[in-house]
Amino acid sequence: MNFITLIPARCGSKRIPDKNIHILGGKPLMAHTIETAIQSGLFKDVIVSSDSEVYLDIAKSYGANTILTPANHTVIHQDHSNDFPWIEHALCELKNQGKEYDAFCVLRPTNPFRTIDMLKRAIFKFEKLSGLNYLRTDFSMRAVENCKQHPCKMWTLHGSKIIPLFGSPAMKLFTQPYQQLPPVLAQNASLEIGFTMTVFDRKSHTEDNIYPFFTEGLEGFDINTIDDLKYAEYIMRAKCEM
Repeated sequence: MNFITLIPARCGSKRIPDKNIHILGGKPLMAHTIETAIQSGLFKDVIVSSDSEVYLDIAKSYGANTILTPANHTVIHQDHSNDFPWIEHALCELKNQGKEYDAFCVLRPTNPFRTIDMLKRAIFKFEKLSGLNYLRTDFSMRAVENCKQHPCKMWTLHGSKIIPLFGSPAMKLFTQPYQQLPPVLAQNASLEIGFTMTVFDRKSHTEDNIYPFFTEGLEGFDINTIDDLKYAEYIMRAKCEM
């Protein structure tokens, strides 16, 4: 199967300005994703999509190909936009260049701890789900992990009191050990994989049939806050000292 990697690198980060090019472990944050994708040898192309020419120049210096999203494309650049507009834009631009792919893999640049082994496991599972000779295309796959804070132990305010988010107070699910509660998975930013025909024919980047890819350890780590960034820096320093 013919795969492309799409790496979104919008420059308008609010909590950590210029987060995608923040230096981590001696290189811009997004460089970790670019290098892992290229070194895996799994992808026909590694593409960084951004609204910043500065970002794209940095991406090129680490070996990625690039696509500039137009500044007037407000659907892509609004904070509340979902992933479909930029994915569609990137794949359409590439199609206009005569480049077509069977499947796309979204790798967000805010995850610096992916491994080549992880990418190989994900591609293998996706191809196995599709079957021999590209028989099945009615599904997508995304990275998940066991949730750290179970929703059965979460609460909402009801006047001056609190009530369980799930179940009634009489059920007392909040008193159960984590291991006794039903498994709940949280998606992370490690990867998403789908078929390009889903984007072109169904105007969606995901299917109703969604399969899990379970990340291990730091594979699902995502930098969203200053605290996340400090922890990532600590891990990088620890790795260098080993």
